[in-house]
Amino acid sequence: MIRWFLSLLFTFNLYAQTAEQVRYFLAFSDSHKVIAKDINNVIDRPFGAWKNLIEFYNSKSKEKKLCLIYRVPYKDKIKGELNFIETGGNCIDNRGKGWVLENIRNLKINLGPDEVKVSYDKGELLFKLYNRSKSYSWESSREVTSLPLMDKPQWDESSWRCRQVNDDCQIVGQDNCHLCPTSTYTVLRSKCPTFQDKYCGKDQCGLKNYPACIRHMFAGNEFFRTGCFQKTDIGLCQKGLVTICDKDKNVICY
Repeated sequence: MIRWFLSLLFTFNLYAQTAEQVRYFLAFSDSHKVIAKDINNVIDRPFGAWKNLIEFYNSKSKEKKLCLIYRVPYKDKIKGELNFIETGGNCIDNRGKGWVLENIRNLKINLGPDEVKVSYDKGELLFKLYNRSKSYSWESSREVTSLPLMDKPQWDESSWRCRQVNDDCQIVGQDNCHLCPTSTYTVLRSKCPTFQDKYCGKDQCGLKNYPACIRHMFAGNEFFRTGCFQKTDIGLCQKGLVTICDKDKNVICY
């Protein structure tokens, strides 16, 4: 029984995704393929069936793709489910193995040139496609002598660091991000190639004096061997800005 439970837990963790992972995949997707023809309208057919809506691709993920699939609700008998799945196989066959939103009705997908908006009866999700936006660009990191050295992060006084990671990929203190009342966002700071500091608050990455947006794929990047000013092509800023490091070594846009 224990062996079966551990096997099930491992399988779940293998496929489980968070909203943050979905957001990063979409942010740096290179291309996509629209499967359903009715994504710009409320999707209400066929009743009770799973429907593959859009497949997103990311060259960094090689053969992987991110599927957006939906189970169309039917009265009170079948509840609507929205599912994001990162897979190399058939999207429908892997349903339920990614990030799942339940009890969804009146689903509508609007796919713009640089964003994806998912609206439904209970709310709305907005995902930015940074790789396709003309407002953002990748710039070589350089030291800016006029930058005021800040003793602590000043980009947003309402935000607070809920997880600190050192260069050896160890969490300093406790990870309290689960206590955040709303959302969290990642800030590039340490030389750890697998995960970084997280803050509780609204993500405004890429704006001037705010943290740089971060690529989904960390491993193997030169930044994690050489430090802040050598190479930060995993940091994305609005056009005309560059990535720099403040006194606390946070990679921000300036």
